[in-house]
Amino acid sequence: MQGRLYSWVSIPLLSGLLSFNLLPSGFWRFEGGSAGQQALFGVRLEANLLAGWYELRGSGYATFGSGVWGGVRELYMLIPHDEIRLYLGKRAVYATPLERTPWGEEGRWGIYGQYRLGEGMGLEAAYVEGQGYVGGRVGGLEAGSWLSPAGLTPRVGVSGELGELYYQWNTGWWGRLRWALDGASGLEAWGWWNPQAPEGKLLLGLGYDRERQVRLGADISLRPIEAWRLWLEFTAP
Repeated sequence: MQGRLYSWVSIPLLSGLLSFNLLPSGFWRFEGGSAGQQALFGVRLEANLLAGWYELRGSGYATFGSGVWGGVRELYMLIPHDEIRLYLGKRAVYATPLERTPWGEEGRWGIYGQYRLGEGMGLEAAYVEGQGYVGGRVGGLEAGSWLSPAGLTPRVGVSGELGELYYQWNTGWWGRLRWALDGASGLEAWGWWNPQAPEGKLLLGLGYDRERQVRLGADISLRPIEAWRLWLEFTAP
């Protein structure tokens, strides 16, 4: 409990019309494999500001290792109106393996909209970095397409408690499977296969986590190059 008190700051103001929540955490990660070894440590920060009907969310990180760098994973404002949800800023809702990092999926700047049709059903539209997206969701099913001067880029996917599986024309297939071992630990397997790449792309991985604070895993690349990596990560809330 003492650790959570230090890691979570919540300040309600104006009888709940305005509140600010802050969740910092620290991490340490060691990687070793065919490309050598490196140790990383740093901090992550998640923040949420609720002002009436509007909500501002953000998450970022700073990392120290062979160099010093940082980034903002997501930073957006939510503007709700009846059945419409409008998001302005950087989101990772349509992320692919190209945006995946050890600290989470990197979002992209744009305008994202959702229209709720019913329970678990809705239409979506977005304008992200020079291209548009139109699609919809029914339960855990998702289908749509990116639109750009180069043409259409279809995207379909399914997600649920056991994991997710996606396909996008220019990215290929990627997905994750999760197995709960008990109430505090679990296994996770992931893969990415892109037959559209000039030399192909095939990446596989397996990981174990304990209370989401200790994670151990391995990544294996078979195409276009053969490489492997083992990693161990600790997170302190």
